[in-house]
Amino acid sequence: MAGAAAFEAIADAFRGTGLDVRVAYRGEGPALGHDAALFATRFIQAGLTNVLRHATASRVDIEVNQSPSRCASPSAMTGPAQPLPRRDSAAGRCGNGQKLSVAR
Repeated sequence: MAGAAAFEAIADAFRGTGLDVRVAYRGEGPALGHDAALFATRFIQAGLTNVLRHATASRVDIEVNQSPSRCASPSAMTGPAQPLPRRDSAAGRCGNGQKLSVAR
């Protein structure tokens, strides 16, 4: 499962936690390749996991914007984020920008 079907499946799974997850699609383009679709799916999954762990949101809006040359997924949530505990090191962790550069 990839692309829109995977995004909807993830949204359904997180709805089971009590979050109101809404997915909207804008634009059109060719189907994402396997690596890009997998990255986008994991990106959305990680974002929703972070909302559950670190926010008091009741709703998350995910907007998937796709054109022939790119796919982007900004999201918004309702409710404030909870403060994160301070860590001395981020060893073993990388940001989504680094993950995306590897997926290209």
